[in-house]
Amino acid sequence: MNLNVFSSLAELQELFAVCNDNAGHHILWVDLQGEVRLDKVPDDLSPIGFKRACPDMKMRMVTFQKGNDYVGENAARDESFMRSVYDALLNNWETAKGYEGVLYVETIP
Repeated sequence: MNLNVFSSLAELQELFAVCNDNAGHHILWVDLQGEVRLDKVPDDLSPIGFKRACPDMKMRMVTFQKGNDYVGENAARDESFMRSVYDALLNNWETAKGYEGVLYVETIP
């Protein structure tokens, strides 16, 4: 899924569906080229450490805490939640491109 070209809600749902919510905390982030990524935070890193380890990060969402069904198949099927995340990505990407540093988006329910 790339925010610089047409991206669909279904693409975002696919990113979420393949994740395991119980495996750990996850971060949804966008790189400098607009590619949307959803990664598990490694056990040896905090969310801040994860950000530092990704120098091409341009925008990131709140950290999805382990065990709350924010990622995985249940999250992907939650139309309201997915729409909120999708809209937050689209609505903040233009601002992020002109922002110095990493834009932190915390408006997801």
